[in-house]
Amino acid sequence: MRRSTHPGWETVVGREDVLRTWEAILGNPDAPKIACHHAIAHVFGDAAYVVCYEVLEGGFLAATNVFVREDGAWRMVHHQAGASPPPTAADEDASETMQ
Repeated sequence: MRRSTHPGWETVVGREDVLRTWEAILGNPDAPKIACHHAIAHVFGDAAYVVCYEVLEGGFLAATNVFVREDGAWRMVHHQAGASPPPTAADEDASETMQ
C-alpha cells in the first residue's frame, strides 16, 4: 500500500509509513472494532476497487479501497474513509445485486 487516508488523519504516503499506520490501528487492543458492510467490488483485469461502509461504534464511514494484483496476490494500494450517514435500503439493494 502506498497511500492511506484514515478519518481525522493527514494522508500518509509511502509503503513503510502506511504500514505503520495500519499496524498502529489494527494492533491497538483499544482500537474500535470495525465491520465491513455493503461491499461492492469492481474488477478491471489486475486492478480493482471496493466501496463499502465501515461500521464503528457510534458511526459509519464510507470507504474506498483500491487494489492491484502483483504476483497473483491482491495488494491494497490506496485506502480512504470518511464519515457517512448510515446505509439506506437502496445501498442494501445495490450490494445484493452486484455480488
